[in-house]
Amino acid sequence: DCQNCGMPSLPFPKWNVIAKTSTKTAYFCSPRCMFAIKFKNDLKADSVLVSDFYDLQRIEATKAFYVIESDILGSMGHDLVPLKSKTDAETFLKEHKGSKILTFEQVNLQTITDLAKKQ
Repeated sequence: DCQNCGMPSLPFPKWNVIAKTSTKTAYFCSPRCMFAIKFKNDLKADSVLVSDFYDLQRIEATKAFYVIESDILGSMGHDLVPLKSKTDAETFLKEHKGSKILTFEQVNLQTITDLAKKQ
């Protein structure tokens, strides 16, 4: 179950996030929930993997590009859509009416708060 909200994570392969340490694996139902924990300073992980929206390939969260405010809803509503390349993110942004592409470092607490308010 999601370490942030308690929702089941595995039934949502396009959205779930896996955070791993040498001794533990934690799951999140969505990138939004993972970032919420990150901003609470509670994300302790050696590796955080998100799923590319198109092919479900696992990619390191820090290397993904995230589209926000698209017409695609995640497991908990409006979310950050992870994509493995900037080209894929630009295509997704156009096809799904997203508002912006962000890198991992550009996502901030306000981004997460604003997405949560759109529910």
